[in-house]
Amino acid sequence: MKKIIIGILTLTLFLACPNAQAVSLRLHKTNTPVTKEVKAEEKTLADIINKQVEYVNKHDLDSIDKLYSKDFINNDGFGKEVYFQLIKDTWNTYPDITYKTHIDNITINNNYATVATSEIATALAGASTDINSNIDAYGELYTTSKCVYHLVKTGKTWIITSENILSEQSSLKFGQAKYINIKLNAPQQIGANEEYTSTLTVNIPEQMNAIASINREKITYPQVKSDDAFRTLSDNKDLERVFHANGDNVNEYNIAAIAIGLANSDSISMTGAAFIMSRINVVPKNKYVEDVKKVEQQQKNDAAKLQEELNNAKAE
Repeated sequence: MKKIIIGILTLTLFLACPNAQAVSLRLHKTNTPVTKEVKAEEKTLADIINKQVEYVNKHDLDSIDKLYSKDFINNDGFGKEVYFQLIKDTWNTYPDITYKTHIDNITINNNYATVATSEIATALAGASTDINSNIDAYGELYTTSKCVYHLVKTGKTWIITSENILSEQSSLKFGQAKYINIKLNAPQQIGANEEYTSTLTVNIPEQMNAIASINREKITYPQVKSDDAFRTLSDNKDLERVFHANGDNVNEYNIAAIAIGLANSDSISMTGAAFIMSRINVVPKNKYVEDVKKVEQQQKNDAAKLQEELNNAKAE
């Protein structure tokens, strides 16, 4: 669960990958010859994903628990306890959330396997009491993600040991914002402390106007809300901000909030609102990697010193 409090609305978005409604299997790859045994293992791995579908639809956390290792961890650093708490929070917040999952690839290497998936989630979200009364009471949540599950075989049983969320983007739209094309462009991956640019584009009609904000939040538990003032969009109907990725080796979100209203209104009357969230995986810097040029120069110096010692030994 990723808890986000943005301006006028409190939202809770869960975009991790264990929930699914429909699963299709199209492509299998293995590092070993395709035998009957390998095909049987592929089917077993696909069945694990299918079981998640069944159990999540039933809100059966105990059965889901049996599919995961007690040492499970995802690429946000969340262990099993936090991860499962987020699943429960999601059910409470979005009781009708529906996931569709497609298995893109299965790779088996002896007792280790990976399952790559593409996932879509949709749900209705109730507005908080702070939402303007002119906006529909319910918003539409739409999220996409790409994930890789890592599994280990213990005895005859495969269990999920970790998960990498490669990408995810979510939108939650209320009122007239449901009919407007809104895009948040940000890198999917960036190095720690590196600078990057996020651009929000809102294709609103001429008779409407919009204000927006873009924030950066580290993916932590519980999540900490960052503050940012709303700004008027440029003539090109976009908003751009430059960020520095955090240096704490923690993944982060870019979160855009948009308020939409009539351009000629004498008073502030919001007719639509939208919230767009995009994941940015932060690649940690390896502090033990030395400067290549310094290493090469040191090697040359050492070689020259050794050659000099050899020459001196021959002269003696």
